[in-house]
Amino acid sequence: MTADDFEIGKTYFSCGYVVRFRPVPIIQTAIFLGKNIFGVPESGDHHYFQDPAEHYREERNFEAMEEGLDGDSDDEDGNGVYFVPSENVADFMTDLKGLQDFVSRLAEERGATETFGGLTSVKP
Repeated sequence: MTADDFEIGKTYFSCGYVVRFRPVPIIQTAIFLGKNIFGVPESGDHHYFQDPAEHYREERNFEAMEEGLDGDSDDEDGNGVYFVPSENVADFMTDLKGLQDFVSRLAEERGATETFGGLTSVKP
């Protein structure tokens, strides 16, 4: 992926590890909001993302209301928006294919059999 491949409103992922040599994955999901949505920063272009729970807050509240449950209040801190410098965005965020590739490699990582349930051996 390149910085130009990101599409507004689409879902992307940040994949990494808690500790590099114990492959416990950290996978964060984010919705791409756009490039330089608050103007062009002096430090260079930025790609902006939002936490999906915040992005879909209204839909989640509507679903809760239909179920007779309380929804989230609007007075919670923050809106889940963050940025990644455009020059680094392809290093930190990936699409569904990149997520699939990351997950498919987990069983091959050093320490996988000690880390994951359901693995009895690692392929050579």
